[in-house]
Amino acid sequence: MLRLCFVARAAAASSSSSSSSSSSRDDVGGGGEGRKRQHEAFMRFLTANKASFDGVDVRPSVEHSRGLFATRPFREGTTVLSVPMHTLALSAERLLAGERLRALQPPSLEDVQRLLTARSIKDPVLGEQVHLALLVAGERMDPGSFFAPYLDALPCPAVNDEAVMRLHKDVLDPMQLLEWDDHQREWVGVFRALARRWGEKSPPVEVCYWAWRTVLSRMHLLPDRGLAPAEVGSALNYFALSTFERAERQTRWRKRIRAAIGAVLGDANAADDYRLVPTLVPLLDMTNHLSSGNVSVEVQPRPEVGSCAELQAVRAIEAGEEIGLCFNRSHGAPFTLYRFGFLPV
Repeated sequence: MLRLCFVARAAAASSSSSSSSSSSRDDVGGGGEGRKRQHEAFMRFLTANKASFDGVDVRPSVEHSRGLFATRPFREGTTVLSVPMHTLALSAERLLAGERLRALQPPSLEDVQRLLTARSIKDPVLGEQVHLALLVAGERMDPGSFFAPYLDALPCPAVNDEAVMRLHKDVLDPMQLLEWDDHQREWVGVFRALARRWGEKSPPVEVCYWAWRTVLSRMHLLPDRGLAPAEVGSALNYFALSTFERAERQTRWRKRIRAAIGAVLGDANAADDYRLVPTLVPLLDMTNHLSSGNVSVEVQPRPEVGSCAELQAVRAIEAGEEIGLCFNRSHGAPFTLYRFGFLPV
């Protein structure tokens, strides 16, 4: 029943072997020295691209590659860290700007949505997440990718299902275990079908599945162009990692944003192209779960670097305290466990 729980582990081996030209990638999922080199390269990558995290110790756990800790006090309302979206955020639009990835001719969002609809999966947000996962998989296969230091630092497997089951097998009842296994089967089948649709240029299915679990567990829904028009102000501020949303909820977001922009600009169609899209943001995605989160996510304009995804302190944070968001707990235990690899409490 649970034979698919090790698929993500296979993704790590396949991804590493396919990228043998990069010494750091040979260490993906490997020993402490390899992880240390990857972490150091990731820190240099962030600094070189103007991410701001002074006062934050980046201390990722081996299991989830999450862990941010304050090295100094932060007052309520102050910025804890800031990541330029133009250079560092991974969205479908940003990845498809790369010629190498476009040359692989990945399936389009429409291709993905048609396949999901045929499998009775009709949530358009899920379609966008799956599409982003395919693009991340394609990018992962390029050892010279601009995003290589970030991709190398991500955990492989994205979620260690073997460890998850050891910790939670006595928490879930038999029907929940079946449902958890159904998620494995369903999504492995989806990515097998998409890899066939992609053709000979497709990354291995294992890499696509690794990318899917990475996107599902780490992405945020953020504005596709950074901010709404300046007249409306900051477009996004949320306290909980509630980024896996039903299509109806995203639709309500769009309607509210469009109505506000239309009222300000006197044009009901002014915001037709503005929407929230699944996005991976290096460093921001290393925020851990705290049942009482001490930061919120905001998107703000910053001089010289443009729109930034940021963590803002919602209360005073003491030196040594972990920095965290409250992860989404609105879904059932099997899917939440499949998504994050743990049950937020």
